[in-house]
Amino acid sequence: PFLRDLASGKDEMNLVEMPIFLLSSRAPDGVPVLRYRLEDFDPKLKQVVERKLTVIGDAEHGLPTSAAEKVYLALMHHARAYNNFSDPLVYFCRAEVLKTLKWPNKKESYERLTLAMNQLAGVRLKCVNYWRDNRAKQYHRVRENIGVLDEFKFRDSRKKGEGDFRAYLSEFRWGATMFESFQASYIKTLDLSIAMSLKPLALRLEQLTFIHS
Repeated sequence: PFLRDLASGKDEMNLVEMPIFLLSSRAPDGVPVLRYRLEDFDPKLKQVVERKLTVIGDAEHGLPTSAAEKVYLALMHHARAYNNFSDPLVYFCRAEVLKTLKWPNKKESYERLTLAMNQLAGVRLKCVNYWRDNRAKQYHRVRENIGVLDEFKFRDSRKKGEGDFRAYLSEFRWGATMFESFQASYIKTLDLSIAMSLKPLALRLEQLTFIHS
C-alpha cells in the first residue's frame, strides 16, 4: 500500500538544504563540481562556523541531473515501501520505479534510469562542518566524504518465478551516512504526485519554501 501512497513521499533534509542536483537535464561541459559555502552560528561553540559542501560528479556520467533528482525521490519512496528505512539494502522492480516517475515503459526510459542511477552511485559529497546529525542536533564538525548510493544491481524482472525474489528483483544500497540520517528521521514528507509533475526549478523552489517557512 505504501507504494501507491504518493502523497507521503520522502526527501532527506541535508540534500534539501544544499541540493546536489542540477536544474538541467544534462551537465554543462566542463562543470564537474558544485560548491556551496555558508556561515552558521554554532550554539555549542558559541561562534560562527564556516560550512562547506563540494559535490563531485561521476567521472564518466557527470553530476546528478534533474532526472536523477526525481529518480532519487522515487528510490526514497520505494525504500519506505520496502522496509520503511530499516535496512540500507532495498529490493525493487525497475518497471515500478518508472510508474512512480511517470515515465513510459520503454527502452529510452530504462536507459534514462540507468544513467541517473550511475550518477547517484558515482557522486561524492565532500563536507566540512556540513552534514547535520539529527540525533545530536548539531552538524558534524569534521571533514567527510559521503556517498548517496553505495551500489546498485539491475536484474531482469521477466525471470520472476525462477527461485526466490532476489533472482529477479533489482537492488540498491544507501550510503552509510545517508542511511543514518534516515534512521534519525531527518527526512521530510512531500507529495510525489505533485513533485513528479513539476519542472526542475519549480521543484527546487518548493523545497526552499519548505526550509524557510
